[in-house]
Amino acid sequence: MAVATGTGITTTVAAFLVPGWTLAAAVAAAALCGLNGEKRDGKPLITRCVATNVLRRLDSTEVFEALAAIGIEGRKGKRGVEFASEVMRDGPGWRAEVDLPPGVKATAVLEKREELAAAMRRPISTMWPEADCSAHPGRLVLWVAQRDPAKAGQKLWPLMKSGQADVYEPLPFGFDPRGNLVEITLMYSNLLVGGIPGSGMTSCALAIVLGVALDPTAELWIFELKGSGDLDSVRPVCHRYVSGDEDEDLEAALGGMRSGSPSTSGAPRSCAPCPPPRSPRAARSPARSPRSTPSSSSDRASSSSTRCRSCSRTTTTRMKRHPSPHA
Repeated sequence: MAVATGTGITTTVAAFLVPGWTLAAAVAAAALCGLNGEKRDGKPLITRCVATNVLRRLDSTEVFEALAAIGIEGRKGKRGVEFASEVMRDGPGWRAEVDLPPGVKATAVLEKREELAAAMRRPISTMWPEADCSAHPGRLVLWVAQRDPAKAGQKLWPLMKSGQADVYEPLPFGFDPRGNLVEITLMYSNLLVGGIPGSGMTSCALAIVLGVALDPTAELWIFELKGSGDLDSVRPVCHRYVSGDEDEDLEAALGGMRSGSPSTSGAPRSCAPCPPPRSPRAARSPARSPRSTPSSSSDRASSSSTRCRSCSRTTTTRMKRHPSPHA
């Protein structure tokens, strides 16, 4: 404030003491500088803010036009694409429920996912169509992400810092594009992971291995036959660990699979011959000759059932009781 006041006083005093032609020359020089600067400075100092990772809001018009662009539209005079509900917000994106024209399945849109993304001018990683068969085969649920999941920050594994796992219960595996947790159950099931080099197969295997390692009742056997050492980080917690592609490594892996196979645990390979089963009628009543008389209660036959351990077939044996000598 003091500097501004001093400058104003100086300017006022100079206006009375300095000749008039001096002030006119100063004003003309300032005008020339302003005109010269206007010609050279064509760009503003601050431009409009553009968020490159945030996509535009999804609306029904965009969905309708995109489906028509890939050939999903109703015929003339018949029902076309209809919306089962309004386009709504669903997590980090938008959700649209669409009833396709009669006779068109939702799988037809799933097969044209790339064409649908091109029609909507959006990254294919943000387009996730799926069929809602609980309603009908023609119900399409289209989920569009607000941000590109491939460029968004990754969530941490739920058991990264603390927690305990149980192989009999679902284990945390990862997250889907909507950010929902995906779980898998390893007990009584097998898992096969495949992909091109660099697609994250090792990270996928580590998520499963670490989940098993956090179960104190489970034994961790790892046979890494590539020999790259990608799983060496979990070697201290493994009960068996083999890494390499030599003959002894392959033999160790084969021995491990044989030791865990139920076919080598002593069970018979083939079922032993069992006596032929008797008909239910024969099992209920013993065979008699036409001239035989009904037997007394002491002559009634008793039966015993035995079960074959190999094939679980039940065999019924009839035993006849002889009359007591005191009868």
